[in-house]
Amino acid sequence: MYKTILVEKRNHIAILTLNRPERLNAVNLQLKEEVHHALDELEADNDVRVVVMTGAGRAFSSGGDRTALDSEMGELVSFEEEERLFNFDKPIIAAINGYALGDGLQQALLCDILIASEKAILGFIGARIGALCHVSV
Repeated sequence: MYKTILVEKRNHIAILTLNRPERLNAVNLQLKEEVHHALDELEADNDVRVVVMTGAGRAFSSGGDRTALDSEMGELVSFEEEERLFNFDKPIIAAINGYALGDGLQQALLCDILIASEKAILGFIGARIGALCHVSV
């Protein structure tokens, strides 16, 4: 059903995995839309009591995908997903298992609880690449 995320449900827990490990789970428009759609479904599912968000491979998310098409760039700045995370009615845990940079770290910070491995690397790198970090809520 999804191409850039995985959703698994076990014992009232939903695990939402960002699944673009070849791009360090960089956020593109398709990933944002799929996360938004999955959150809608998980919030409506009365069997799900908590959501764990993580990333496949060696990163939670390296941030915005700089290889995204120019036509996607305007949509990537949209705050809908961030608002969706912030206003989600069930607890969301960010399980950070590597890089969480820029937009990826911002997504994690909007979760209710952050748990980071000893290998986690967190940071806002916008200034290093000529981009701005944004606060949406």
